[in-house]
Amino acid sequence: QKTAYEISACLVGSEMCIRDRLYLVDSNDPSPHWEREFNYHSVDPNSHLYGVDHVATTLPLDQVLEATLLYRSLFQMQASPSASLPDPLGLVKSQVMEVADRSLAMTLNSTLAEKTVVGQIQSRHRGSGVNHIALETSDIFALAKYLEQQGTEVMEVTGHYYDDLAPRFGLSAELIAQLQTHHILYDEDEHGCFYQLYTRLFEKRFCFEFVQRAGYRGYGAPNAQIRLTMQARELEQMQLFEGVFSRIRK
Repeated sequence: QKTAYEISACLVGSEMCIRDRLYLVDSNDPSPHWEREFNYHSVDPNSHLYGVDHVATTLPLDQVLEATLLYRSLFQMQASPSASLPDPLGLVKSQVMEVADRSLAMTLNSTLAEKTVVGQIQSRHRGSGVNHIALETSDIFALAKYLEQQGTEVMEVTGHYYDDLAPRFGLSAELIAQLQTHHILYDEDEHGCFYQLYTRLFEKRFCFEFVQRAGYRGYGAPNAQIRLTMQARELEQMQLFEGVFSRIRK
């Protein structure tokens, strides 16, 4: 039997609505669900994308337990220890939920600090929703060049971030230069290395993340501070521009 569960909390903006929905469909029931919901476009082989790594959601702190229980009961997901991520204007709590083989993963981000990026998204758009979708790539540098050719704006990363990478990980000057040129973030754990690339925010609340894993099992938590800092700067610049534009119109 086909069933559908819709999470009641949603992002509501002045022009668009992003709802977080879970559709549960019998695998033996051939029905054109995807055809009804989406327009299919062939994948450009030059994009170097091959799957979804994880989905990051933003939700009020008092809904984290409810979401955790939901994912546990529906998908047998396990929760990793929660982490506190430093935003320039407060702390953000992040909880990772993933299935045993890591083929499905969600990150739940919440905060009580209203001035943080997460807090601003919650207050401005009345609740929770998808903050970013992380897509897997086999070649982060080729993908970065492809995005540049397509005119995709990526999140800028301050040069000070890269000054710290070489002494932390012993990376070559050539690799550091490549990372900085394309605004790619880097991390390592005991299992391998990890590359991350973010687009700029759409509608002041959503972005795409592109990741390349080489054994790495985490989700780039050590890079969360620089990401939140740069996104906070993006939001500040957008708000400044909107203020200037509003005064000009008057």
